[in-house]
Amino acid sequence: MESLRSAAQRLRESLFLVPTAVMVVCIGLAGLARWLDRAVPGVEDLPVLLSVSLDGGRSIVTAVAGATITVAAIVFSITALSSQIASSQFSPRSVGGFFDNRFQQVVIGLVVGTFAYSLLVLGGLAGQDGTGAGQFRSVSVTLAVVLGIGSGIAIVAYIDHSLRRMRVNAVVRRIALATVAAVRRTHRSARAETDDGGMQHEGIAVPARAASLGWVRSIDGARLARILPPGAVARV
Repeated sequence: MESLRSAAQRLRESLFLVPTAVMVVCIGLAGLARWLDRAVPGVEDLPVLLSVSLDGGRSIVTAVAGATITVAAIVFSITALSSQIASSQFSPRSVGGFFDNRFQQVVIGLVVGTFAYSLLVLGGLAGQDGTGAGQFRSVSVTLAVVLGIGSGIAIVAYIDHSLRRMRVNAVVRRIALATVAAVRRTHRSARAETDDGGMQHEGIAVPARAASLGWVRSIDGARLARILPPGAVARV
């Protein structure tokens, strides 16, 4: 049970799972948009779509891809640096609040997904022959513009959200709530919450020393109880 809880915690704090899922959705949108442009009749008559030439479509998608990945790299680097500063000033546990925030994971996925979408659409446009091609309405180019604008808005919201979460009151509140939740999970009843039943234990104290530098993230209470010899007491 504890191993499953630890695995779930690692998944929540992973910057790979949710962004990868969002990127896969964007890749699917690229394939769908290219199929709509090629195979569905009447799409070019929709007035909401952008009317572009082949060279113009390539330029728009190239600009979206370049601007998205450039701005994202700068913003995410600054945010990672600010989280490290908050970790040294407040507590190392404040970094966990940065990684397991679902909003930030979705924004990272949207930005990376927009970049992947633009590359796929650009590859499709590069393979087309532009000889004699005039203006046409394109689903893929229109969606690239929409994703680019959405990514820009998401990055601004990302910065605002990150700065608010790095305030000292937000960091302390987040750590306090996580601590209370951990205590409630460990002590399910009033009897479990008591220290050791008021019994006095005598013997030799053996401190548990860490093998490397760092900080304690979790304690496997059930496993610790199983490996203790009979009559032994563990104090945290």
